[in-house]
Amino acid sequence: IAVVPPIQAVLFAEFDVIGGPVISHCYPPEYVDLHPLAELRNILIPKNVVWNEMMSFTYDDLLFVGRPICILGSSSAPKYLRGYLLFNLVFVVELAEDEESTPYITALEKLSGSLRQLEELDNWIWERSTQNTQNKHQAQGCAHHHYEEGMSICKILRRIYEDFNGHGRVVIPINDMNILSV
Repeated sequence: IAVVPPIQAVLFAEFDVIGGPVISHCYPPEYVDLHPLAELRNILIPKNVVWNEMMSFTYDDLLFVGRPICILGSSSAPKYLRGYLLFNLVFVVELAEDEESTPYITALEKLSGSLRQLEELDNWIWERSTQNTQNKHQAQGCAHHHYEEGMSICKILRRIYEDFNGHGRVVIPINDMNILSV
């Protein structure tokens, strides 16, 4: 019988026009301090060959599962500094022979798709992005992001981590109109 391993961390990586690929949010926040993940940022925010496709890789006895999402801006109303928004929601789990990552792939496909829709409909990610110059002065990581009202990327990562590990499902009200549910 396959065992579903607990999520060790939930990462949100994005392409920053100044810093390049960055892990801008992580839950638990201390995970990035305990693990040398900075060297993985070019894998977490890859070249366009794997944009909008599921990806996974192993590193240091950990399995990283994500789906890099690229949303193109329009030439008539450009809002993204490079003409596109690139982000990746990533689950980190420990590797073991009898464990199964399939539930994470299904969950990430749905969560990534929902985040894409939130951005396309309401600019939800862009308004919370480190690329957005209004947010640029804020420190990176979840411990220091207190500038936004309501549901934030950090709060979503925390809820995914806690709900998935505790209940095996995630239901997160984003606002009056949107709910993330897996």
